[in-house]
Amino acid sequence: MAREMGQPLSAMPRARTRAALGALLGLCAALVACVPFPIAGSASREIPEATRVTIKPGTSTRADVLLALAEPDVRGNDDRYFQYSTSQSRGGIVFLLLLPYLPLPVTSVSGESCACLVIVFDANGTVARMRGFQGETHSEGWTILEGTRSIGTCSTDARLSKEIQDWLAEP
Repeated sequence: MAREMGQPLSAMPRARTRAALGALLGLCAALVACVPFPIAGSASREIPEATRVTIKPGTSTRADVLLALAEPDVRGNDDRYFQYSTSQSRGGIVFLLLLPYLPLPVTSVSGESCACLVIVFDANGTVARMRGFQGETHSEGWTILEGTRSIGTCSTDARLSKEIQDWLAEP
């Protein structure tokens, strides 16, 4: 039943009024309990330039790469290529819902960039070519409804994944 102009508020159905009031109080309580906390920036496994320059196409072998860089994050079929990923967080903010004995993260906003080093091997296991790629893993943040995201990999950047796959497809 719609309320006519000039008709008193008490004419609204009581159940709808109670539901609206309950929702408003619940929202207010949740907002009061949300506390922002800063997130510091961090970096995952960096590949030093001094190590990168020791890997030379036409000379370095798969074993040389493994000794210099350890296990790759991604291995191509038959170890045709290795992909090493690094990430760097620029920091941000997380909002926590303060519940008794359990602070629950509700949402986060931060920025994270990543770099991938992709090394392709020839049939003999010698480095044929290598290239570095830059990307963004996620910068829009997340909410409790989405669950956790994988942090520290370039896998969430669709543009970067396509760029790497296109490069790998080149002869």
